[in-house]
Amino acid sequence: MKKLLTILLLCTSGSSFALQGSTGKITRLDQLADGDIRIQIDSEKCVAANGHYLLKDSHPNKKEIYSTLLAASMSGKSVVLTGETCERGSRVSIISRTSITY
Repeated sequence: MKKLLTILLLCTSGSSFALQGSTGKITRLDQLADGDIRIQIDSEKCVAANGHYLLKDSHPNKKEIYSTLLAASMSGKSVVLTGETCERGSRVSIISRTSITY
């Protein structure tokens, strides 16, 4: 049982290092013509993308993530946005998941 748990932890922790997360308050929320949603937060962590994130219209949980973002924006709470990339030269980081901090 311990071996199985260790293997699962190693598999999930390795994939989490590939994602870049940032915490901050939402400063801008834009609905784009193609259905994507652009989010800007006041975070210094993803400097390359200047705090810009993109929620793709094709994301399977777009409605749920958008609801979370709206709730955080209206309540003034910070969000944790996890994107697929935060590389130098990238204009936005594509959102893979999000949460509200309390």
